[in-house]
Amino acid sequence: MRKKLLLGVIVLLFNSCATQYSANLNPKTNYFNTNVFNDHKKRVTVITDLDVHADSIRHLLIVPNESHLEIAKNLDFFHDLMTFEQFEDAIIQAGLADEIKSIRNRTGLHQAAILFRPFVVLEHVGSGFGLNSRNGFRLYDPLNEQVIFENEMREGPFDPSTPTPINSYFPLYNSLLDYLRKQQ
Repeated sequence: MRKKLLLGVIVLLFNSCATQYSANLNPKTNYFNTNVFNDHKKRVTVITDLDVHADSIRHLLIVPNESHLEIAKNLDFFHDLMTFEQFEDAIIQAGLADEIKSIRNRTGLHQAAILFRPFVVLEHVGSGFGLNSRNGFRLYDPLNEQVIFENEMREGPFDPSTPTPINSYFPLYNSLLDYLRKQQ
């Protein structure tokens, strides 16, 4: 019980600190700042890396929440960005709520990509606890119904290098930047 409470407090602290760090790209490196020990090319494993035409995915990026929205603004790749909540509101405002029952599943996302406009979804994925935990991003193209990019990073809650966005999210975003920059 104590371990679960401690883990809950750590997760709460991590989430509350998510916007404390600058989400701007470092002008010297053109990447998000990370600690020296967390170079994204060493720590992040790319699982899926499909070549796509950049214009086919550039229109709109849907992100999980406001924290990711602030960071994603600096990717300098997408024409428009929305959280899932904002996207849901846009679907309703466009009068498509009757045709698109839910954007919380892949069938609904596919319908939205056809009826609303093309977009990609950035999903934050994680699994496991402790030393076996993994954290990553998945970029899903609902129009073509495929994951076009996925990365992951192993981390543990007791590793002093992992509890901040600088160490957890930014290396993953830097890996995503590498992917986006090579699309033509």
